Amino acid sequence: MKVIKRALLIVVLLAMAGAIVVQSKQLENRAQSERQRRGGLIYLPSPLQLKLLSLGFTTVAADYFWVQTLQYAGAPERAVENYKDLPDFIDLITDVDPNFRYAYKFGILMTPQKIQDGGWLNAERSTAIAERAVAQFPDDWNFHFYLGYNYLFFHDRKSDAAEQFRQAARSPKAPQYVGPLAIRVLAAEGDLDKAALFAEEIARTSPDEMVAETARRRIAMIGRERVLRDIEAKCRERKAQIGIRPSLTELGFDEQSSVLHGLTLGEDCVFEGVGIDRLQVHVPASGEGK
Repeated sequence: MKVIKRALLIVVLLAMAGAIVVQSKQLENRAQSERQRRGGLIYLPSPLQLKLLSLGFTTVAADYFWVQTLQYAGAPERAVENYKDLPDFIDLITDVDPNFRYAYKFGILMTPQKIQDGGWLNAERSTAIAERAVAQFPDDWNFHFYLGYNYLFFHDRKSDAAEQFRQAARSPKAPQYVGPLAIRVLAAEGDLDKAALFAEEIARTSPDEMVAETARRRIAMIGRERVLRDIEAKCRERKAQIGIRPSLTELGFDEQSSVLHGLTLGEDCVFEGVGIDRLQVHVPASGEGK
């Protein structure tokens, strides 16, 4: 009796799997005919439609459309279109199967496409995928790092980027450079206090002595940066009053100070020097990545 029940269960499962394939093929054929009729547009089922058609086998349905996604991304004619429909595939797959980790990664990295005017297509969509990935996999440092990258380079949201890098750096699996990167971004945003606190936390808690030593060097650099920014601010204020750049002595600072070694205060009240490291990161040009 048990053998008969098991055989019936297998038959039912095979029938359901076959139904998914048939329904998916029908959707594909319909989409293909629509593309031919309307000039290459992509038509996908809604997540709700796909869940209903899958008869509960959502991971099978997600796998099927994952294969379709790879075929789409590998088609030469799609490169000409900058893979503009790729995020729609990723959204469908991750809505149907929220645990499809690699689909998120693929979507985040492949969705932004550089276009001729120097901007980026689908940067917002990439960031939205990254935000969903962080929510779904909060302990995966990779997704925090990807989201921080997007915030920094596509949207000029340095404070949000630094927070994501900070979250990534808390993972023992994160590379050594992630923590110092968070410190740099915080400093570039102007939040030296938060940058110093995070550097102190890394120096105190990191089990890796090289990472801890890097953090201690960053703490010293932050202290130096405070002095340099203070001088530059006073220089700009005084220059606005007298019309020319004042000397360091006029500003009340010792030109022979070790903090200022190798540096020259430029006419624009910004320190110059060979190899100077000002805890800065690249800031996108105006309009870049919008």
